[in-house]
Amino acid sequence: MRRMLFRAVLCMACVLFLSVSSAEGHLSPEPSMPEGTMVRTYESPSLDFTVERFSYAGTRIYATRIWMQDPARQIEKWTSNWRNNIMFPSDQAKKLPKKAMVAINGSGFISKSYPQIPDDYPGRSADYFNTTYGALAVMDGEVLRNLEGVLFYGVTLEADGLKLYAGASTEEVLANHPIHTWSFYDASVLVLENENRTDRDWLFSNEKEARTALCRMEDGTLLILTVTKKTSKGMTLVELADFIIDAFHPLWAFNLDGGPSSTLLVRPNPTGTLKTVYGNTVKTADIMGFCELSEGD
Repeated sequence: MRRMLFRAVLCMACVLFLSVSSAEGHLSPEPSMPEGTMVRTYESPSLDFTVERFSYAGTRIYATRIWMQDPARQIEKWTSNWRNNIMFPSDQAKKLPKKAMVAINGSGFISKSYPQIPDDYPGRSADYFNTTYGALAVMDGEVLRNLEGVLFYGVTLEADGLKLYAGASTEEVLANHPIHTWSFYDASVLVLENENRTDRDWLFSNEKEARTALCRMEDGTLLILTVTKKTSKGMTLVELADFIIDAFHPLWAFNLDGGPSSTLLVRPNPTGTLKTVYGNTVKTADIMGFCELSEGD
């Protein structure tokens, strides 16, 4: 009797393991993906993801591929207290209304240490301390900033998923009813229409650093490339954009905050806690979380 019970439990465990570890149902093969090591896989009716570690030109990179049943209801944002303070990404993830299975750093922000605000922003530097870059800042449909007359470069979450804006008026963006926005420097657009859109004359584009690149693929899935400094000095934005085009051919790619802010957090299973795959060593302004659909959604 005990032996039969043990076998039954073992079979149930195997089924459970397969249900959260295959992640092959909705993620199409990526033939150009460099050969690497699988770090984490997960599959459910509403969310599939894989995290793979590989090396490119001596740099260690994590590629996270994500499929969601309804991105507009499964991508969440949390921002630190506006103009008040910043938080570690893992602490921000605890504030999300839904449990994130994957979380990454989001927007770049202006601090007292780096008070570099764009020339077309009105006001004083202190007006922007501990706030994100970008002419428009939205969370849960609430407009936190709207600099009329300043063009918006960044990513929004809308009813049909994530969308990239490469120099649009805030009125145009708001007309599409964004749920959340994420932004960084105006020159943070990496790839658009299969072209490298980085500013090669910009010093920031040519500095090697840790990076977080968000890519939307043609099939609607997302690719997040977390470039680390584990084995090298990282990658320049120019190098990263060229690599993304050669290996993945996304609809678009955008450079989120990087450097020390680069963060990749993954939950091993729905009942586990978020584990740090990379980063989470400094406080950031906001995060992007990818969640299961909850009951009642």
